[in-house]
Amino acid sequence: MKLMIAYEIPFILAVFTAVMKAGMTVNLGQIVAAGRAHGAALWSPSGLLAFLAALLCVQAKLGCVPFDVAEAETEINAGPLIEYSGPLLAIFRLTRMMLLAAAPAFLLVLFLGGIRFHGWGIALSVLQYVLLVLLVTVIRNTNPRLRIDQALRFFWGPVTALAAAGFLLAALGY
Repeated sequence: MKLMIAYEIPFILAVFTAVMKAGMTVNLGQIVAAGRAHGAALWSPSGLLAFLAALLCVQAKLGCVPFDVAEAETEINAGPLIEYSGPLLAIFRLTRMMLLAAAPAFLLVLFLGGIRFHGWGIALSVLQYVLLVLLVTVIRNTNPRLRIDQALRFFWGPVTALAAAGFLLAALGY
């Protein structure tokens, strides 16, 4: 719960940055339209800062290394899922895999102008999606696990500052 509380604040700030850049709308279709009309939010200073913060928060939301303290499968035998087996365990595992598929798509919609379904846009969208999944995987495979106090300090310190700076820059029009 502590980790969830820690990463939600910067994630919300990062999402609000994309919302602000799209003209204060929470409609994903309008965010995509604004990204296509004015350029993807990622290519602005505020969008880049918010994207980096959101990417780190997605890593924690997925429960991947370095933020997998809640499960810590190598130290605790499957973490809190030890009591589950069969269909219930499969549901828990499938929800994590579905989040691994949905979270990069959400970042793609917020910060890269959405997914295109015509012409070369299909190939570009697939490439962007694969690069986001690859980035999440690289972060997971190249970092050691953090203790809960280190993760809290990380999210409440530099990640929240990064997201707040992106939000402030978006409010100033950058």
